[in-house]
Amino acid sequence: MQDVILVHSHFEPHIGTEFTVVGENGATLPLTLTAVELGRGGGWSGQTRDPFTLIFQSALPEAFAQGGYVFQHAVMGEVEIFCGPFNRSDEGVQYAATFN
Repeated sequence: MQDVILVHSHFEPHIGTEFTVVGENGATLPLTLTAVELGRGGGWSGQTRDPFTLIFQSALPEAFAQGGYVFQHAVMGEVEIFCGPFNRSDEGVQYAATFN
């Protein structure tokens, strides 16, 4: 799926499903896609998609560092995504990935 310009509609059908993040050392972390938020704006020169943000939830209290990771999904396959933690609560850690 990496040769495709990813847009929000690629992810919306998968809200509520699990993605597995693969770290540099091979460690994995299950994340649930909880939201796909459409951004504002657009119409910039050279823009290839409308901006959007993916919100993921981890049940684990430990956060992984901001960076680019391989996300594996049963339907979408492997997708490289740059994301980072932005909120921690009793439910775990939330991560966001913004596409412009």
